[in-house]
Amino acid sequence: MFTRKVLVAALSCLTIGLTSCMNDLANPDEGQAEANDKLIEEYIRSNNLQTIVQPQTSGMYVIAYSTNTLGPFGNVTGLATNARRPAVGDEVSFVYRLYLLNNPRAVDSATVQRPVQLPFGVRAMIAGLEEGLSLMTEGQQMTLLIPYYIAYGNEPRTDSTGKTVIIPAFSPVRFDVQLLRTRNEETQIREYIESNKLAVSKTTPTGVRIISGSPATPDSIGNGKTVKLKYVGKLLRGNAQFDSGEFQFVTGSGQVVPGFNDGVVRLRPGEKATLIFPSSQGYGARGSVRPNTNIYAVPPYAPLRFDVEILEVK
Repeated sequence: MFTRKVLVAALSCLTIGLTSCMNDLANPDEGQAEANDKLIEEYIRSNNLQTIVQPQTSGMYVIAYSTNTLGPFGNVTGLATNARRPAVGDEVSFVYRLYLLNNPRAVDSATVQRPVQLPFGVRAMIAGLEEGLSLMTEGQQMTLLIPYYIAYGNEPRTDSTGKTVIIPAFSPVRFDVQLLRTRNEETQIREYIESNKLAVSKTTPTGVRIISGSPATPDSIGNGKTVKLKYVGKLLRGNAQFDSGEFQFVTGSGQVVPGFNDGVVRLRPGEKATLIFPSSQGYGARGSVRPNTNIYAVPPYAPLRFDVEILEVK
């Protein structure tokens, strides 16, 4: 479908001639994929990587480092028998060094002391890096040679000041990557509860953990009641707060995410409690974006914690 800009350019053909029209409509990506392929192939030849590199159908090339060899992050040891590959919705923890293809100086990196943690399978990273991680098991090291069209695309990328270009448009890049760990939501919740020494008093059939000193009793709130409460919402990662306040809602009415309702209906007037639940009972695969921004308040597949105090029940 034509955008307005392209439609205007096309209509201009009637007055400015075929040649200038074709220039206006020229595809800036034309020929760039082939040029990237040649650059990557030349890099492989000049570094004598032909026997160890693995081409992928996406256009990326992968070097997987074998056990007892030297990888980008040190000696490669044998992988644990229970080492996992990432699945959609997992939290992946990894370290990397990013280079322009023919430049030995890294333009970005993350260390073992400060690894990256991101949701997997939700386009939270460039396509080539996500594809590379999908091929890895925990502990594995790889080098990824990634063409621009599954890397940073046809626009230049700048530093934090916005003034210095660090990745020019149409640049093939190299990632040295080590996948440290991949955790599903149940593992994240279990480890969070253990590390924070929380005592779960009840787990609902939907997976909501309730931490409270007061067990549920026959006078629990239940559905169909107007509840006024205070709350603080947090991500499990770093206990980062994403929301807080005081409000009221009718239980069982669908006004709040299912896990919040499922926990509150089991509390009593005046009770304080902590509710922890998986994303299936929260914001799911879509997450929650802050109004008027493209920034996630709650990332996709994020398990959540809510600290609540029941103020009034009608």
